[in-house]
Amino acid sequence: MKNTDKLPSTLLREVSPGLMEGFQISRDAIAQVGSLDKQAMEMVMLAAFVTAGYEAAVKIHARRLLDMGMPIENIQQIALATFGATTTVSGASRALKWIEEIVDGQGSS
Repeated sequence: MKNTDKLPSTLLREVSPGLMEGFQISRDAIAQVGSLDKQAMEMVMLAAFVTAGYEAAVKIHARRLLDMGMPIENIQQIALATFGATTTVSGASRALKWIEEIVDGQGSS
């Protein structure tokens, strides 16, 4: 498998297992701060990655939400909720395209 075909976390884990272990410890600590469940945390991360314009991360977290049973319309709504506040028209439309690619089976999982 080419490096470009790997999830970012997989590539980083192969290069620096300790880095990814530290990252996971940080994520676990953040999860303990409040009472948000895993799905809510995924929703927040999706919105943040839409705002940042990170295609791979949008696809990864959209796929996780789909796998949790969230309807595609809700995932699209999360992407659109960023519009006007932190995301431009082109940014929101790009995110919708990336989410559509996930549904169509073209994106990362």
